[in-house]
Order: sequence, then structure tokens, then C-alpha cells
Amino acid sequence: FEALAMGKFVIIPVHESNKFFLKFPNCLGYRNKWEFAASLRWALTHEPEPLTQELAKSFTWEAATDRLIKSSAITRREATQMAML
Repeated sequence: FEALAMGKFVIIPVHESNKFFLKFPNCLGYRNKWEFAASLRWALTHEPEPLTQELAKSFTWEAATDRLIKSSAITRREATQMAML
């Protein structure tokens, strides 16, 4: 997370838990050792793209708090279903 905020490349596995990070142009995902090697070569031979204002906002505490609130919110229907359990 910090490396992306600093405008560096990161190489991470393509996985559901990394979905948020894969939207950044400097985040290089891989599925196997060959893709990892290709991503590493790319990172070593290219310059990272500067962050846009929109993407840079993703690294603020305000944006993180918004994501937390959004992910923790439930609908009335979900609350009703949970109450029945």
C-alpha cells in the first residue's frame, strides 16, 4: 500500500484480497511464476506512472474511512434476516 502511494511498482498475486490494489496502474498482478518474472522484468525496465489525483485520493484516511463504512453497512433486509437467525 505504501509503495503504491509513493508511486512505486508493486508485484502482488492476483487474488480476491488484492482486488482493491489491482486497479492501480503501478500494481502488477501475477498468477504463476512466469507472470511474476514478466512483471518483475517490466518493473525493472520501465518507470512507474504518476498517480492521478483521483487515485491518490484512494490513499487518504478519508477514503479509507469511506470504504470501511461502505463495507460494513447492511440493508434493512439483511438486518431482518440476521435477526431471524
